[in-house]
This record gives sequence, structure tokens and C-alpha cells, in this order.
Amino acid sequence: MRRLSITLALICLLVLTTPVLTLAQPGYTPHEDPSLARTAPDLTALLTYYGNTFSAAALGKYVDAQSLLTELAQAQIPDPLANLADRFSTLASALFGKMDRADRLLDEATELVATNQPQATQVKLDAAAADIQDARSLLSDIDSAARSMKSALGTFAAPVLRQIEPAYTRLEQSLLRLSNLLDEVSRLRQTLAAVTDRFAAFEAT
Repeated sequence: MRRLSITLALICLLVLTTPVLTLAQPGYTPHEDPSLARTAPDLTALLTYYGNTFSAAALGKYVDAQSLLTELAQAQIPDPLANLADRFSTLASALFGKMDRADRLLDEATELVATNQPQATQVKLDAAAADIQDARSLLSDIDSAARSMKSALGTFAAPVLRQIEPAYTRLEQSLLRLSNLLDEVSRLRQTLAAVTDRFAAFEAT
């Protein structure tokens, strides 16, 4: 994919997905702090980008989600937001990797169950359980980082906050969908484990 610049990747994405901002409007309203007004588009765009990234992962499209993170790493993100982007990207990349591996392990376990190989299945299930546990921890860290950021948003003036909040809400919704997917993966592992236990009990009789 083409390399992204902050203008094409973040600001244009903002224009396409956030109708409250238009190029015909001034960068800030009268009596509003111009520095805060400039921060709002950048932060809104960044939140929107992460919302889209987590939404892709929530659909099981981990490769696409990782590609979005790679593109974002090539963007020239303004210094005040660079630490936020680094934190989210590091956690997200690790999360996507764990969930992708857990999915693949469960696919392999399903094939082993179908051929009645309980011991080999259990090895896959144990590895998947570890990945799921790690993924839950990473998702919790991401959620905590998002909550901390939400608290920090209170420092913005009301007109600026109105621009940022919708993008933050979409980010929260994407994280919830990702959490729900992780629950589904965990339930699949439990189902396969139950089948494996029945096989083992049958062979022991």
C-alpha cells in the first residue's frame, strides 16, 4: 500500500468521516484558543483511524488491521499525539497478533478433533488459552489507555470537545466489538475442550 502522510491519511480521513468539520469553515471559532482548535482535527482523525483499525480486527481481519497500523507508523504525526499513537499501536499490534494466533490454533484444534486426536488437540487448546489470556490483558490495557485519554479530553474547550467526542465514542464501540469477538473465541475453545474431555473419558473406559 502507498505510504501515508498526515495530510492524506489523517486529515482527509477526518473530512470523509466527520461531517462536523468542513474546509469552508474557519479553523476555530471566535474567542477560541487557536492551539486547541488545531489539536482537535489531529486528535479526531487519530481516534477515527484507530476506531477503523479496531473495527477491522473485530471482524477477524487481523492482517488488514496490522496493515493499517503499519501505514500509521509511516505517517508524520504531530508531536503532541506521537506518544498516544505509539502507545495504542504497540498494544494493538500485540493484541492482533495474539488473537490471530489463537484463531489459527483453534482452527487446527478443530481439525484434530475431527480426526479423533485428543492429546494433540489439547496441546493446541492450551496454547490458544494462553494467547486468549494475553489478549484479554492487552485489551484491558488499551481500554485503560482510552479511558485515561477520555479524562484528559476534559481540558479542551467545549467547541473543540464536540469535535473530538464522536470519534472517541466510535473508538469505544470498536473496542467493545473486539471484546465480544474475544469472548466468542474463548467460548469456541471451551467447546473444543469439552469435546476433547469426552474423547479422553471414552478412551479411558
